[in-house]
Amino acid sequence: MKEFFQKHGWLALTFFTFFFLLGSRSLNEPDEGRYAEIAREMIQTGDWLVPHLWYLPHLDKPPMTYWLVAISMKLFGQNEWAVRLPVALAGISGVIATFLLGCSLGGRRVGIWSALILQSSLLYFVMARFLTTDIFLTQFIAWAMYFFWRSWLIQKSEIGSRKPEFFLFHLAGWIFVALGFLTKGPIAIVIPAVAFLALFIFRRERLLKTPLFIGILCGFVLFLILAAPWFLTVFQRVPQSENFMIFGQAAGHFLGTTIKNRTGIFFYFFGILAVGLLPWTILLGWLWRQNHWRGLDGKSKDSWLLLSVWAIFTFTLFTFSHAKLPAYILPIFPALAILIAWRFFGNELSPRSVKPFVVTTVLSLLTFFIIAAVTPRFETDLRRNQTLKPLGVALRENFQTGDALVILQRLPEGLPFYSGDVISPANRPYFGGMDWTEIPFAFPGNRERAGDFILPDDAALQKLFESGRHILIAAPVGAVEKFQKFNSENSLRLVTQIGQWELFSNR
Repeated sequence: MKEFFQKHGWLALTFFTFFFLLGSRSLNEPDEGRYAEIAREMIQTGDWLVPHLWYLPHLDKPPMTYWLVAISMKLFGQNEWAVRLPVALAGISGVIATFLLGCSLGGRRVGIWSALILQSSLLYFVMARFLTTDIFLTQFIAWAMYFFWRSWLIQKSEIGSRKPEFFLFHLAGWIFVALGFLTKGPIAIVIPAVAFLALFIFRRERLLKTPLFIGILCGFVLFLILAAPWFLTVFQRVPQSENFMIFGQAAGHFLGTTIKNRTGIFFYFFGILAVGLLPWTILLGWLWRQNHWRGLDGKSKDSWLLLSVWAIFTFTLFTFSHAKLPAYILPIFPALAILIAWRFFGNELSPRSVKPFVVTTVLSLLTFFIIAAVTPRFETDLRRNQTLKPLGVALRENFQTGDALVILQRLPEGLPFYSGDVISPANRPYFGGMDWTEIPFAFPGNRERAGDFILPDDAALQKLFESGRHILIAAPVGAVEKFQKFNSENSLRLVTQIGQWELFSNR
């Protein structure tokens, strides 16, 4: 048993890190609620091709994240644990890929420390317990870099009798690039391409004279076979989806032409990196020292350059991008974890010198576990990030067949996940007072697709009241009060107020 923990203790710790209290917290708005609801609608409607949100097409992202969450819910039920299971597995997968790449670059010691540093970094720990696309993209990029690196080593060595192994590793890298592309688009191919292009330039390789040229051609064909069918099918099936995804999402987010609430100052990610890499941030200042570079041999310089370009290019790319959210730089964390492990823990350390770093890792993870344990106590007080679970429960308790539901002013994106059959294809809600350029109406044609369920003005809402139906209204705090100032004849009863949301009834 002692020998097992000495060899595989880091892996046992990794599984505990990402599975501990995984389903204890309700889904937070807007991201977790939105992604979980899209996956739920895939199961409910049977349409696994076109993602839908509130039963309207939603093509902000490719479908890989939704598919993985939907499969998990199909197997384990509609609950928070099932929703976050793919996220935890992606976090573990990224740690394992980082361990393997660290071993390949600097030996087993570097691999183990890379795994420990990665999972004990604040941002990686948080995003591996929070449903977004970024942790999935990060693990796919880490695996792609690992397999591409292995193929690079093979083609630089005795290639004659090892061509099958070279192509096996190289094509495996392209498979993970395709999975990353189906998760978050072009960034999945850009990061590995730039990193290895820098390596080619540094080594002054002639691409046409290496087996890598054939590997790239075959790999790109494999990439197209895996990634292109979904895009081509959706472009044909959903009008205007091509322009929306290419120019509205991919290019628009980078250039800042289609973003509203994701902007930030130029140095935004410097602060995110400083906090997100805790407790290892201070070690960044000594990573890229010239004397360290001079002491590396040929293979080590290749490795160091690859990791450095991977981290620095990605960080720079998102720094110059107009769209900014903390998790965008998550793909650099495997590279930074390996760089730190290799630079500071690559050589044998005495038990006395290694003890502070072990204590640091343990205390960091312990702190994160405590935060994860206490978060459910205040999850309805997080303003726009609060959970909608209590609101969904109140809606189920007060809704009866034949009632009308009105969503006023802002979309509670994950509410259907918690509302049972209250919101369904056969019982869709009305929308009023919305910003029609926001989700889900930002996608071209969705307002028209909603048809009669759009209440364009107060007069349309007044007409619904005059129908005599029992009406429930879900709205942000203050929205109904504003409506009643101009419609005093409609007396509304407050059913419940939960955080930033209210539920009203006309009876």
